[in-house]
Amino acid sequence: MRTGVACLLLGLAAFLGGCANEDEATAPATDSPVALATTASAPSHAPAAETPGRDHNPPQSLLDIYASLPLPDDSAVDQEPVSMGDDLTAVFWVKDAPEAVTSFYKLGLVKQGWALDSTDSVVTDKKDDGTQGTVVQLDFLKENERLIVTVAPNINYSPLGQTHVDLTIQPR
Repeated sequence: MRTGVACLLLGLAAFLGGCANEDEATAPATDSPVALATTASAPSHAPAAETPGRDHNPPQSLLDIYASLPLPDDSAVDQEPVSMGDDLTAVFWVKDAPEAVTSFYKLGLVKQGWALDSTDSVVTDKKDDGTQGTVVQLDFLKENERLIVTVAPNINYSPLGQTHVDLTIQPR
């Protein structure tokens, strides 16, 4: 299972690195940290959308877990929760910097009882000015589930956000 996740992470890194020279525009700097949701209730998550030709409906138990997860206030959905078997994956953009989003999940998920199992990083883009893009993968465990949070910089500026986030929930 970890090998598959590592391959996914490396594939994402290769894709992001390959897109680096398509548009050199940079996102505006932002110093604001991603704020944790201020309400005690779970954030509102849209239900999984059906995709013709394949059954992408995640198991209800994973949708319930997804609905309980914190999402940054400024997140924009890129892919509604879908399933390719027993897992659930959702993808979205966040306006804050990848470091702030990584901190948001490290703090927010531990507060919800998730235990950080591992952290992996892959440098995806080294620029002439010494800066680099890094994809970070956080693996959390809770009861019978594994939550994989992949945080990647948006190398090509997009009004949707500086950061691309992939959440994958898997039964263990």
